[in-house]
Amino acid sequence: MNRNFSRNPVLLIHGIFRKSGIFYKMSAYLTQLGWSVYTLNLSPHWGNASIDELALQIADYIDKTFAPEQHLDIATAKAVKPLCEARLPWHP
Repeated sequence: MNRNFSRNPVLLIHGIFRKSGIFYKMSAYLTQLGWSVYTLNLSPHWGNASIDELALQIADYIDKTFAPEQHLDIATAKAVKPLCEARLPWHP
């Protein structure tokens, strides 16, 4: 594998009833392959936060963690994907 090219950091976002620890194996694997991997814990994670509240948590984390010009790859749990598509303006 060619590791001489630049990779975007990866943000892994868990779904309902989960926390970021769900990604420990995936995170270790991606790190081994050369990615910088980030996770966050959405709160509350048991379904009583609105989509807007969760989207704001994700946006705040990204704003605090990455430079504005930083490209980012986002991997989401199945239940969170619609949140990213509908509420995060920078999501493709």
